[in-house]
Amino acid sequence: MKLKQKGFTLIELLVVMAIIGIFLAVILVSLKNSRAKGRDAQRISDLGRIGIALGAYYADKGTYPQIRWATSGVSSYDTGSNWAALQSALSPYMRVLPKDPSGTGSSGPWADGSYHYAYSSDSSRVYDLVAQLEVTTSQMCSVKAWKYHRGEGSTPPEGSWCGSFSTKLYADH
Repeated sequence: MKLKQKGFTLIELLVVMAIIGIFLAVILVSLKNSRAKGRDAQRISDLGRIGIALGAYYADKGTYPQIRWATSGVSSYDTGSNWAALQSALSPYMRVLPKDPSGTGSSGPWADGSYHYAYSSDSSRVYDLVAQLEVTTSQMCSVKAWKYHRGEGSTPPEGSWCGSFSTKLYADH
């Protein structure tokens, strides 16, 4: 008489483990993408809030803070002193300036994989406020083809600056 064995064969166990592994890989990739989208939404929101504070500053003073390339993290453009100066200028309108949720990299938001906010104004009427996004969206510079700010009636006319930096830049201006 033949005994019936209870349990699973090794092949059956390996197949189940492979299926579970595939499901986990798909979930982890999806989760990583969702987290990157969340950080991008935070970046867009933060720049919008800084833009509102800049508008209030302009309404009171008739000019924007004239600070050349302040970055929210230490970078090759700013050791932190310019961002502190911007924080000081905007403190009546915004208690604390937000920083990029990732805050990585050392060259401001212009190089791929470098996540900082950056502000610059060397004119009383215009400013640039930029961040780098992680996920491809319709909000990126490469899609919107933002122009340089040179002020009203400037010569030469405003030109696109998207091609010279990361294509994932987002600008609030």
